[in-house]
Amino acid sequence: MEICVYLICCTDTNGDKLHKIGITRRKIEKRMKEFKTGNASELHLVNSFKSKWAFQIEASLKRRFKKYNISGEWFDLSTDDISNFENYCLNLHENFELISTENTWYIDNNS
Repeated sequence: MEICVYLICCTDTNGDKLHKIGITRRKIEKRMKEFKTGNASELHLVNSFKSKWAFQIEASLKRRFKKYNISGEWFDLSTDDISNFENYCLNLHENFELISTENTWYIDNNS
């Protein structure tokens, strides 16, 4: 089953933007409605990427952007990082695919 890694932008009342990196098995729109409840900020989906490696991709992205972490899953990302989100996800997906097929030490517990 493919799960979706997403990047959501939140613009607060001052115009400041933060980005949330997360995963969901459901439709992203439903997930965003949950964030919107009780939140005066504007939210919009920046990008998403479906992959069976979504959990690993999300964890890798959070490690990559650790120095930009503001709180929990919210990050102060650069314009370049935002525009390259899909490329980062694709590269990570391909790396995990390669590891799972070429590395004899890899064990897939999801099989």
